[in-house]
Amino acid sequence: MASDHFANPNPTPIESPSRGNKRTRSPSLDPDEADQPPLFSGKEISTDDERQDNQIKEVMHKNSHINPNPEDNQDRESQEEEKEVVKTPPANNQKQEEEGNNESVHSTDGGLLSNVTESLVKMVMTDEFPLHTITGIYPLSRHLRPDVPLPSISKLKKGLIHVHHEEKSQLKKILKTHRVCLSTETWVDECEMYHMSIRAHWINKDWSLCNKVLTFRWVPPPYPCSEEIEELVTELGEIWENCLKDWGIESVLTITVGKTCTEAGAVEYLKNRTKDKIGAVLGHEFLHIRSCTHVIAEVLKEVLESEKETVRKIRDTIRFVDSSEERYEHFKKCAKEENLEHQGRLFVSIEPMWDSVYMMLEKATKLQKAFERLLKEDPVFLSCFYPPEEEDEKYDWWGNKIEKEVVLNPGPPTEADWENAKRLAKLLRLFYKVMLRLSDPLFPTSNIFVEEVLGMRTRLAQLGANNDKMLGSLAGRIKKRFDEYWGDLLGLNPLFYVALVLDPRKKLKYIRFYLSEIDTDSSLVVSIVERVEATLVRLFEQYLEFEPEKSLSGSDSDLVYSSEDENYSEKLRVHFFKLVEKERKGDRILELKQYLTASCETGNGSFDILDWWKANCMRYPVLSQIAMDVLAIPASAAFYEQAFSTGFRELIWHKSRLSEELREALICGQDWFSYKKPPADFKESFIDEMAIEYGEEPED
Repeated sequence: MASDHFANPNPTPIESPSRGNKRTRSPSLDPDEADQPPLFSGKEISTDDERQDNQIKEVMHKNSHINPNPEDNQDRESQEEEKEVVKTPPANNQKQEEEGNNESVHSTDGGLLSNVTESLVKMVMTDEFPLHTITGIYPLSRHLRPDVPLPSISKLKKGLIHVHHEEKSQLKKILKTHRVCLSTETWVDECEMYHMSIRAHWINKDWSLCNKVLTFRWVPPPYPCSEEIEELVTELGEIWENCLKDWGIESVLTITVGKTCTEAGAVEYLKNRTKDKIGAVLGHEFLHIRSCTHVIAEVLKEVLESEKETVRKIRDTIRFVDSSEERYEHFKKCAKEENLEHQGRLFVSIEPMWDSVYMMLEKATKLQKAFERLLKEDPVFLSCFYPPEEEDEKYDWWGNKIEKEVVLNPGPPTEADWENAKRLAKLLRLFYKVMLRLSDPLFPTSNIFVEEVLGMRTRLAQLGANNDKMLGSLAGRIKKRFDEYWGDLLGLNPLFYVALVLDPRKKLKYIRFYLSEIDTDSSLVVSIVERVEATLVRLFEQYLEFEPEKSLSGSDSDLVYSSEDENYSEKLRVHFFKLVEKERKGDRILELKQYLTASCETGNGSFDILDWWKANCMRYPVLSQIAMDVLAIPASAAFYEQAFSTGFRELIWHKSRLSEELREALICGQDWFSYKKPPADFKESFIDEMAIEYGEEPED
């Protein structure tokens, strides 16, 4: 036992600022840490005298920071009392975290604790954090704000599902008042299990284009054998039908799907199940739309496979240059000696993104002379194309020698390879510019689809007749594959022609002019124009039938009366409104003729078709409803980067291991909360730069 003069005659336990929870603390070297719980220490206090000594030191250390001004001391004490009300004991925090029930804790700082889980849930959704990595921020949070407990992993999962259900209920209310267009996208995970996301597209009352992911479900494989096709088509069709019932969607205009036979069969299944419903437009005659991104990706996949040796040689050459900073500086010196402008790093293609192949070839072909000069000056450059043979011999389990499969490297690119790369880059540039426009989710694409696809088809025909036999062969193969997917001009969905007519700058006159310029068969042009006009008239008549239903559901609903309280005045009133409605229908029939015969708008590059219809919706009430639905049709089922992929979209590994409900919450939440609008002039400025570089005039 230590001597008595070291002991405190009146030991007083030091209270922590946590609702009367008394315990002793070790001295703190930092005055800001005076109110913090003790840190873990490997050395345990063993005697009562040492504990009392530490208490005395702590009291002296705390009193040394007291301001001699009594008024300031009162302010400090009042602030500490406020902290005591807000703060929660660490022991209670730990208990609440284990129970995963932080909503039961009340705070006086504006509901801070109730917002922690929601903020953490949205962070996980938008930034795609694996759930197990969230525990890494717990120690930091305890240090910064020990009074705010973080939810456990189980509570975080419940929060993800809760936020998903809340947002889903709000989105349901919006979709009930709109006719939507659907698109599907196939995903594949690390176990080669297939999933599908269903996205809805519509134009809201403010005439803004909207799209949201509705569901994310497991689906059967997209390439089944012929014996299983009927069963899997029915299964996929039932998944789509259940999705529409779950969301309360009663009217669908189109479904944009990929290239697989199961998706095409599922569209026919859904068409037969829903064509007799009240909201079905023209009996879902034009329900099926094939995604242009999938068609182009399938065609280019075959072309790139046939030219893989050329692409491989150039890719290996660029990898050698980028393998070290010394080699890259040597390459820049070679480019300077050849009077070639080179800025930025070289680009290496990434599979399965065909746009990366285009960017790689586009930049590499301009630096051909620099690569050839580097090949002459650097002896290591040539040797890197021929890897050394392995000296160690391998044997199987029974001791037999394994014959090595010798994969000969094709060597550096030759002059023929560079010429072939220039041809391939020229073709890919054509598709790249088209896909930039058709994969834009912020602006309508249905009104430009016909021009882009038919213009691309015409350009391929021109390249096929080129004097360059290699270029003509490549263009001819691509055009042949295009005709197999879309056929002739009649193979396109008529709703895309209708969308072109609903562009006030073009209308039906432009279709007749455009088709006459690109096709010499006048009879085919006449038949297409007549078909488009007939389809537009049928749409107008059916939307004219839909309109009274909307008016009765609004402010005129009070005109409906029961037989119990009917009287003569009410009968006359209802009969009068029926006559007015009949007269209005007669006037509306003239609406279509008035639009088609009116002069076309003289819009420039800044013309916004949605703003025009928003301003003229009162002038053309029925046509504006058609435009609101038709202009929402997506030409592509994929947007931006994914639109340039030749394969399926990959599902991140940590999401594939979750339950189906939680996986759907994460995929939908990421789409709902993390959508950001890219710069409006990014696409146009890039295309203009490419046009100037090739000696062409920038597009208006």
